[in-house]
Amino acid sequence: MALDVKGLERRFSAEVRGATINLPDPGSTMSVEAVKAHYANTYPELVGATVHGPEMKADHALYRFETKVGVKG
Repeated sequence: MALDVKGLERRFSAEVRGATINLPDPGSTMSVEAVKAHYANTYPELVGATVHGPEMKADHALYRFETKVGVKG
């Protein structure tokens, strides 16, 4: 009996304009920072975002892009 090893699916989320959006993984070979840069082309808020995670769920690993838009000091 062969052992089948699979990695966890990565999922990404970000809060953009007050709404949480789910972003599909554009490529499992991309680093998390590369994924952030990829989506920053569409969502400029992500340029200065920090990455939080992964948070392990039952069937996936969740990475959150968090921004501090509008916060001074």
